[in-house]
Amino acid sequence: MAAVFEVWDPNGRLKVNRSTRFHMILGTTAIGGAGFAKTGSIAVPQFALGDPFIFTRFAGMPDIDGYMPSVWIDGQSIKWSYRADGSAAFERPYVFITYGLI
Repeated sequence: MAAVFEVWDPNGRLKVNRSTRFHMILGTTAIGGAGFAKTGSIAVPQFALGDPFIFTRFAGMPDIDGYMPSVWIDGQSIKWSYRADGSAAFERPYVFITYGLI
């Protein structure tokens, strides 16, 4: 008999089995703030191992005039860009980018 990993809840419902996909967080990086470039990227070679994901969140309470950057996955890297017209540091608030694999 083949070994199978399964997890059941207290009511007898199957919650996890061998077809369940788990998320694996690979890391978190912080961007933004005074003197920070308006665009950038980081290489994540582990993205080649599965389906990558990212999510962003403000690091603390942002200035009401701040802009959330555009953040996207491009192959095996994460890229971001703040608005081109934002020149002051408060327009580039600190943002955490968390990334991983599904």
